[in-house]
Amino acid sequence: MAKSIGSDVSGGLHRTVTVYSNTGEKIKEWNGKFDVSENDNEVYFDLNDKRVIIHGGIVIDEED
Repeated sequence: MAKSIGSDVSGGLHRTVTVYSNTGEKIKEWNGKFDVSENDNEVYFDLNDKRVIIHGGIVIDEED
């Protein structure tokens, strides 16, 4: 819970988001300080004034 509050106050947590194909191949990776949101169809976040929306794949979100 403390991480969630800190994330809300400071504009996100330092994290790495990696997307893998269904066969385990790394497709793309992002690093930075941001919050990650999701709904039934997608994972999304804002990084460097751009919104990244991920449809499909396997998404791994690691907090530093």
